[in-house]
Amino acid sequence: MGNNLYLHHSAAKTYLSRSAKSYMNNVLVNKPKAFGLVVKLDTSTKPFKIISYTEAPKWDSEHEPQLGIVHNLTSSGWTQKAPQQDPLIYHHRWLFVQTDYQGFSVASSMKRSLAWKTIVGGANRDLSSRIGRKSFWDNWLQKNGLPL
Repeated sequence: MGNNLYLHHSAAKTYLSRSAKSYMNNVLVNKPKAFGLVVKLDTSTKPFKIISYTEAPKWDSEHEPQLGIVHNLTSSGWTQKAPQQDPLIYHHRWLFVQTDYQGFSVASSMKRSLAWKTIVGGANRDLSSRIGRKSFWDNWLQKNGLPL
């Protein structure tokens, strides 16, 4: 969105500096294989500037993974922000990974996006502003007969 690019850590490595990779690897230490780390990059800078890492502990098992701890890079170093009570979620996780990603079925994830986007239709700003919250999203899925 805007000048920002969001990538799963497996797809982001080619864009990161040595120090950014080092921090990312430290976050990933002792995490399960299915753990996701979303890297937010500012593409208006060359090379791309790292903005944050966001943990997504159930990246491979949830259709719309919840955001966990956010690691933000500030001028004074790294800060951490805990997840919110009603967590935010990522949609279209297939867009964050390479097409050969093995953690989940990229094709199935694409089909899921198509299924719910077909119900939503065109630009529905009211819905778009609320689907990023887990509680609203789960309720909306149930009302529309889609699996959680």
